[in-house]
Amino acid sequence: MVVVNNGWSTCALVIFKTLVTAAELLNDRAQALEVPDSTPVLLKLRPLKAGDSFSIEGRINEDANKVDFNLYSSANPKQNVLHVNPRFYQNTTVINSYLDGHWGEEELAPLVFRRGESFTLEVNVYATYFEISCNGRKLHKYKHRAPYDGLDRIVIYGDCTVLGSSSNERSDTTLPLEMGFPGGSLKTNQSIILYGIPRGDRWTLELPGDDGDILFHFKALFKANAVIRNALFDGSWGKEEKEGPFPFKMGEPFSIVFQNTPYSIRITVNDELFGAFVHRTEHPEVDYKGMKVDGDLEVLFVDVE
Repeated sequence: MVVVNNGWSTCALVIFKTLVTAAELLNDRAQALEVPDSTPVLLKLRPLKAGDSFSIEGRINEDANKVDFNLYSSANPKQNVLHVNPRFYQNTTVINSYLDGHWGEEELAPLVFRRGESFTLEVNVYATYFEISCNGRKLHKYKHRAPYDGLDRIVIYGDCTVLGSSSNERSDTTLPLEMGFPGGSLKTNQSIILYGIPRGDRWTLELPGDDGDILFHFKALFKANAVIRNALFDGSWGKEEKEGPFPFKMGEPFSIVFQNTPYSIRITVNDELFGAFVHRTEHPEVDYKGMKVDGDLEVLFVDVE
């Protein structure tokens, strides 16, 4: 049974009766799993976009069998785009989608929810996947199986108490964007994570060092259909590197990760390895002092971890 805290304040909460109910949506599955009948709860969100996130706080019942968290759009309530299903009887968390009247292939994640204990479920929306976390632990990256724009409803169904919810919208970022790193530099194995939408011919990301040097220069050129990598020392550019495909499309969201490995800056675009830029500085563990992003780019999200 889903129990709702009467002190709810951070998002609208109504019993889900006027649209397709979660019981109807999950009817064949619920009967097969012999889940006790319960009243589903609907949480309303602002329509999601890449770079947004939401979280749900609650408590699992002492005798819990399962809980269903379902994400969909009010414009298309029969499409369950993200289904997160902690199953206590199987000691696992199942993640799936219910699209066009059919369940897809199940993906499994650890069961970190505990009977009788509180939880915080967080979902981050990225360009190519949902990142699902519970109690601060990253559980799973779930690649999109359907469009995520406009998702604005969460249905909770099962054995828990809902205590609260919150959502964070992406913020508009004015370029150029310049920032430092925690501790003064980009450390070994730390990564820069950026989500954006190209809006013009070019955009750049640079990692400056001391005395005006640019230790890493990354430039996407749409007209040339090329990605340039280089470095600038003492006012002079080195040899350009531009091997590899052009992974960006005008107007389409992307994710890119720059990881400072011991030997190179490792570049991943939309979860696929793009390439590596061998360090041209002697002490890469301390030399990368900051980051600058500029050009024709809408920045949705940027972080260092």
